[in-house]
Amino acid sequence: MYQAGEFIVYGTNSVCRVESIGKPPFETEEDKLYYTLVPVTGTETIYIPTDSPVFTRPVISREKAEELINSIPDIEEDHFVCHSVRMANEHYQAALQSHLAELEARRARLDDLILTVQRTINDIKGGTKMTDQEKFEAFKRRTVEANETAFGQEIREKYGDEEMDRANACVLALTQEEYAQWKSLGGEIHTALVTAVKAGADPAGPEGQRIAALHRRWLSYSWESYTPQAHVGLAELYVSDPRFTAYYDREVPGCAAFLRDAVRTYTGA
Repeated sequence: MYQAGEFIVYGTNSVCRVESIGKPPFETEEDKLYYTLVPVTGTETIYIPTDSPVFTRPVISREKAEELINSIPDIEEDHFVCHSVRMANEHYQAALQSHLAELEARRARLDDLILTVQRTINDIKGGTKMTDQEKFEAFKRRTVEANETAFGQEIREKYGDEEMDRANACVLALTQEEYAQWKSLGGEIHTALVTAVKAGADPAGPEGQRIAALHRRWLSYSWESYTPQAHVGLAELYVSDPRFTAYYDREVPGCAAFLRDAVRTYTGA
């Protein structure tokens, strides 16, 4: 639900300011809450139910708009050759639609995060209080966005946007109990890696394979389905990408390589 004072895009009426949320100044058949909207380019007032099917979205900030514009040079050059104008138009329309979907998904993630941060700030200031569940949802969104910032580009390049989006959705769907189990399991894996590397254990040995199995279980919290190929591919990324390596080797060098080698044996790669 939008908050009073927010600016949103409403249908074909351009940008509107949410003046208030409540009962409209007229009788309705159903007992619903309504947004009172005032277009920034007009003087009329618009009343719509908060669950209206008409398309609405928050107005993105200038910074986010510039980020989207700056991403245009990253679009891969298309060498499509065709002597049919109709087929060429269809091809480029499909390419633009695909890129638009990617940009909209990225914008949606940013919009959700901004809304979450705004609500958190409001809660800290003593405004609208967030429930424990809302605070937990906000925490998960910040966790997902932090992971996107740190590793998103590499993972999306390797596995594709759909896989990354599904993984993010899995994390956002976790209950508080499941999230706690997931984080606890991650800590258990790291402690076991440090101990194994210090002891000079063999990644292909019993302890190495136990850790690889724990890692598979850990992945199940954020993966819809498991394949050995994807498992070993991610483990390879832990060594090939310095940021992943730095994370796993933050206490003892060699943990990332140990995990990769253990997963190689575990998956039969």
